Amino acid sequence: MYINVYHVRMEYGGPEEGGWWYDTGRPVESRRVAPSDNIEVVLAQTREKYEAENKGLPPKWSVNSTGVYEVRQERQPAKPFPEVTPHYE
Repeated sequence: MYINVYHVRMEYGGPEEGGWWYDTGRPVESRRVAPSDNIEVVLAQTREKYEAENKGLPPKWSVNSTGVYEVRQERQPAKPFPEVTPHYE
């Protein structure tokens, strides 16, 4: 398992249906957690660190936002998302 940290911001998708937005994520940190480590402890410590970084920042949906940090537990190392820019259907 990995503890991945992303800098996440919203990007404008287009004017359809009054306008729509989607999340984009840029990897900041990716840490492999060994089976012998307590993943819950590592996850809590990482979240605490990045909550402090987010303190005082506008939420990602705010027009004033430049993005926020999100911590995720995933099965693979961090990689940018989305892989393909979404489009309205």
